[in-house]
Amino acid sequence: MWACCAALVGGGAALLVGAETPVGDLAIYGAFAVFGVVLPGTVVHKSLRGTQGSWLEDLALGSATGLALGLPAWMLTSLLNLRGLLWLWPAVTLFCLVRRGPRRRVLEVPTARWAAGPSVFVALAAAAAAWQLNVAFVSVSELPPTDLAYYPDLLWHLGLSNEAVRAFPLETPQLVDAGLLRYHWFSNAHLALTSLMTGIDVPTIMLRLWVLPFGVLFVVLTAALTMKVSSRPWAAAGAAWISVPMVTVPFWPEILPRLDHLSGNSPSQLFAYPVVLLTLNALVDVVRGAPAGRGMRRGALMVALLGALACTGAKASALPVVVGGLALVLVVSMLQRRRRMLLLALPVSGTALTGAALLLVNGGDSGSDLQLFSSLTLLTPYRQLVTEQPRLDTLLPVGLFAGPGPGPLLFVALVLAVLLVSLRSLAFVLPLLQRRLRDDPAAWLLAGTCLASFVPFLTIGHPGYSEYYFLHTTIPVGSALWMWSLAEGLDSSGLGSRTVVRVMALGALSTIALGAWSHASSGPLGDHDLMVVLVGFVTVVGVVGSAVVGAVSLNLARRNRIRGRPRWPAALLVAVVLSPVLGSGVLEVATAGADSAVAAPDRSPAVLDETTTALWLAHHVPQDAVLATNVHCLPAPAPGCDSRQYWISGLGGRRVLIESWGYVPERAAAGGSGHDDSALLALNQSAFTAPTATVLGRLQRMGVTWLVGERRPGEPVSNRLDALADRRYTHGAITVWQLR
Repeated sequence: MWACCAALVGGGAALLVGAETPVGDLAIYGAFAVFGVVLPGTVVHKSLRGTQGSWLEDLALGSATGLALGLPAWMLTSLLNLRGLLWLWPAVTLFCLVRRGPRRRVLEVPTARWAAGPSVFVALAAAAAAWQLNVAFVSVSELPPTDLAYYPDLLWHLGLSNEAVRAFPLETPQLVDAGLLRYHWFSNAHLALTSLMTGIDVPTIMLRLWVLPFGVLFVVLTAALTMKVSSRPWAAAGAAWISVPMVTVPFWPEILPRLDHLSGNSPSQLFAYPVVLLTLNALVDVVRGAPAGRGMRRGALMVALLGALACTGAKASALPVVVGGLALVLVVSMLQRRRRMLLLALPVSGTALTGAALLLVNGGDSGSDLQLFSSLTLLTPYRQLVTEQPRLDTLLPVGLFAGPGPGPLLFVALVLAVLLVSLRSLAFVLPLLQRRLRDDPAAWLLAGTCLASFVPFLTIGHPGYSEYYFLHTTIPVGSALWMWSLAEGLDSSGLGSRTVVRVMALGALSTIALGAWSHASSGPLGDHDLMVVLVGFVTVVGVVGSAVVGAVSLNLARRNRIRGRPRWPAALLVAVVLSPVLGSGVLEVATAGADSAVAAPDRSPAVLDETTTALWLAHHVPQDAVLATNVHCLPAPAPGCDSRQYWISGLGGRRVLIESWGYVPERAAAGGSGHDDSALLALNQSAFTAPTATVLGRLQRMGVTWLVGERRPGEPVSNRLDALADRRYTHGAITVWQLR
């Protein structure tokens, strides 16, 4: 195991150095990860739960615990304005060694050792995740200054992370008059804590240092959860691998979307995975009833509470799916007449936490609404055959069921496509099919977590399709449940593992061959060709699906009729279902570089001006200053305003009176075409188009002390500003003034 860890660390460091990451920053971040996250988290986790069997599980769960513990440490030091002492917080965890019981648990050496095969397989899965993150994010997200346009969400998160460096509670740095931030910002708090403890600037951490370690942690925690429920290292290794691919069945690229659940462009999702998996790992002991006595059960409950608190502000989709899992455990326990008050208290407490999160840290970043099957409108067939601009103001998407052309065929095809995309989350059906899972509350916990993700996925409509994050959150959970089911099926059937390996290897190789062929031959299709592909897709998936359902039904029907009947069909069925996912992982790693080379980067001289000026602002403007700017919309050929221009608050790290309002829906006018306070917006713009001492004085009374003017077509900047304010910096089309 240690050799695998060394190889992963060395390989990740090589990738980051190759992406022009400063070597000194890399070394400092490595020391922070060890002494600021892993060690204090492991001390606390082991003091509460003891060793989990192996170093792999102890260090992975300890890392997740360290992430959760860092949040209250950052909050307390920020409230007391003692951020300079934040580096001392890991030492506080040494108090866990004072009492004899916790000290004994902390010093207990793990005795279980994973065999070389599963260890290497987990390491390969972690390397695959790191490689995909490197290709899709690190290598294409250049450090500033650059002429490469950044993804707007990334700049939004950079702004929130810079805000967390200087303030708690967080305000809305992109729109000062919006007041306190209502958003899931715990990932930004972690990045701020990292910056405060290491002295590394936030863009270097977000664009380089933190992404690959979190991808590796995602994989290892998936393996740890599988090991917790199944006690089989090879099942844990399999779950680690099948949790990585973006596409589960890569045969129809014209229909199935590539939805990247591991992306540096979504810091909140990356941060949510560790705390969700930590919470579920501890809840497994709680719902099963920890066998080591009340003390250990209490420790698992405390870890679960810590993880749940971290889930509240990690991602809006994180805690609700966990609560769904607890609710299903409660329902099943009542049906099985297992009366445990704790099982009633857990979902009630989780629901209360979810409600509190909605009020405090999950305000949302744009307007979600009720629309059934809205998630289907993201897929290419709907966009091409119905409309490229789906509407959210109807209960059902327009043209989904009875539109011209495909008619009901389109709905059937899109539903089947989503089922294939969400194959890992469909594991919630497995406890119904296997008695060993059905009798274990932990199986219902994982199944309920997966099942709960489909409720918002099929009922919520969001302009950015954020409902997909609910499914993304349950990918590692479903992966663990699938491999647990396979392990139980093998044990109960007596089928040799070599047979299953051969079947899965054959299926994976077939997937790689067919997927590579379809990947090479895919391209834009006309409406007629797309209809032909849809008919073939529905026919093939329908036939295969009917055969699977028929085999399962026949197996269940014969269960109580024939004594001593062979049970191997269930194990082989799971192996056949999982084999395309295994092949997809290999295919994605092999084609990741080619895919990234196809899309030409969006470069612009205006972006170079902005990123260069942003670095000047970060080094020369006071951290608590409020700026005003005249440009609020992204350059776009379409009419209207795409108000997601976040480079001042993001890369510059400074608050802005009115920068952009696209992610603050209560400040956006209907349609997002303008700020709702037209008088304030007019005052802000007049400071650049028709500046006077009176106008600038009014801005100063609002806290503005700096102006950033950018000359674009239709965005004039008056030369009179030089007479009313002090010009401090000019680069290209951008000028910075300081008010007198």
